[in-house]
Amino acid sequence: MEKEYLTGMKVTSAFSGIGKSVHGAGLRGIDGLYLVGIDRADGEELRVVHPDTIVALDDILWFAGGVAGVYYLLKIGGLEHTQATQVSKLKTDILYRQLVKVSIAYDSDLVGNTVRESHFRNRYDAVVLAIHREGNRVAADVRDVKLRAGDVLLLDTGSSFEHRHRNDTAFSLITTVPDTSPVKTRRMWWALFLGFVMIMTQIVGGALEETNVVDQDLIELFLAGVLTAGIMLATGCFNGQQARSSIDWSVYVTIAFAFGFSNAMEKSGVAEAIADVFITIRHVVDFQVKP
Repeated sequence: MEKEYLTGMKVTSAFSGIGKSVHGAGLRGIDGLYLVGIDRADGEELRVVHPDTIVALDDILWFAGGVAGVYYLLKIGGLEHTQATQVSKLKTDILYRQLVKVSIAYDSDLVGNTVRESHFRNRYDAVVLAIHREGNRVAADVRDVKLRAGDVLLLDTGSSFEHRHRNDTAFSLITTVPDTSPVKTRRMWWALFLGFVMIMTQIVGGALEETNVVDQDLIELFLAGVLTAGIMLATGCFNGQQARSSIDWSVYVTIAFAFGFSNAMEKSGVAEAIADVFITIRHVVDFQVKP
């Protein structure tokens, strides 16, 4: 069974669901996530949240769910994690950040200290987003929770965390959560612009070729795609590891095999023989259906 974490998300002025019900704001029925409580700005604490409960500015929404659920929450516009201030102080660029799970070792020097007392962010360049403890949800501010052996911490940190601390005796287990890089909203419009330009080169090139203004493509689609991807990589829309992992090599291997196989079929005469068989069958069928 997947470990469950309790995660606090603050409602900011950018959230479109302010003034709407929990259901109307799209905060109910999320797969793998449950809204279990709301802390109001005036100090009111709701531990039973009904679908018609109104979402207000500066509410702290408490969700219970797995790692995938936490990552989903981090991508919702207008909701800010309660540890967002600490996350903004990380030295690692957003381009190289992702979620990591660590388990506290029984002989760890972190045991008995709070996250704040252990200077966790300064020591590891990582921010604790949530804590899972022996099947229980830890609802307090994670910075003030005294760590115990066996606690599982969900961290926002650099992608190299597992490599850098694989021999650290403070942790008994370190697991990098794949495909959990933060949404890079600042570079989103740049990426969209580059994609739009690439598409326009093909549209304009096709129009010019159709009107005989040019007798060849303005720029080949493959070259345009490579240049666009290169510019996106250079401008930080994604990093090299993400670029490599996004390539489905099995597709390219299949296509290359298909070219080689078809060439072999043609050179050996097998393709022609198969074609002759089908032509013969067609002639026989036509002969039988004729009156």
